[in-house]
Amino acid sequence: MNNMHKILIVGICFLSTLSLSAQKTTKYFTEKELSQVKNEGTIFGTLTTPLKTKKPPLVLFYTGTMGTDRDGNMVHNPKKNNWAAYLADSLAANGIASFRYDKIGTGKSVLNNSSLSMYNIDYNNHIAHALSWMMFFSKKKEEYSKIIVLGHQESVIFGLLAANVVSPNGFIAINAPGTTIDTIIEQLYYPSIPDKLKDIGNTILRELRQGRVYEDVPTPLIPLFGKDIQKILIASMKFNPAEKIKNLQCPVLVLYGENDMDTPESEALKLAAAAKNATVHKIPLMNTIMKEAKGKNLKNRETYSIPVLPIIDGVTKIIVDFIRATP
Repeated sequence: MNNMHKILIVGICFLSTLSLSAQKTTKYFTEKELSQVKNEGTIFGTLTTPLKTKKPPLVLFYTGTMGTDRDGNMVHNPKKNNWAAYLADSLAANGIASFRYDKIGTGKSVLNNSSLSMYNIDYNNHIAHALSWMMFFSKKKEEYSKIIVLGHQESVIFGLLAANVVSPNGFIAINAPGTTIDTIIEQLYYPSIPDKLKDIGNTILRELRQGRVYEDVPTPLIPLFGKDIQKILIASMKFNPAEKIKNLQCPVLVLYGENDMDTPESEALKLAAAAKNATVHKIPLMNTIMKEAKGKNLKNRETYSIPVLPIIDGVTKIIVDFIRATP
């Protein structure tokens, strides 16, 4: 039995009762909160359904880094940006349903053991959670005209693993890498490491690539290699998005922002090149969280803390056009 089948079985075993409660209704859509009970805790998500479309397409969101919740907000930042909530609302206004969820340890999906964090959860369990939502909605195909998977940033791998198990009608990658996390660390963060720490940084990365935790991480390198995230890094290094996207038979849309500070343009293009059937769009001024940002600087990062700033103009139309064109 291969690892993917093992993970799939884990996902099936962990999937239990699903509950829902009405959340809100607007002019364009209604929202319901869905939940799945896992061993680690209950995972909550939001199903957004347009009011005037009888059998809408559905977009299944996999958002951000490990510490990103259903709305696109990060656990280490008390301020909000809400990019995923904005995108879900915009899709609903165009007759497209969506589902997004809080990864375990983020948002409302708190862990049963309060002494643990999301980084203490086995990476395969995070994958199983992603698969379980895909499996749940794949059993409701009669309610939707098509199912599209959206993978954003590092979570593109969760979307790709889910799409490799249950084939969607289309796949959207936004600001997503085309290689493993260790390569991204080398490209983006190594240049800013003080020269005197580069050798120890290389040693740590070499140990992680061998599947070994490094104990004595120097304080300046803790944001990159803190012990609480090393197991996640070790596990995620095994998954190359470009390798997984090769398996998809469905149309693929690759979007990346001119001012994305977290994924180099070369990575997005590498991902697109690996796909069998990809359309690529570079969005001027767009940053990692799909907001308008003039430059790659502090002003760019400030958009991560402005909840009322909507996603950049034009990106919704590109996504909607792609969804409508998928068979």
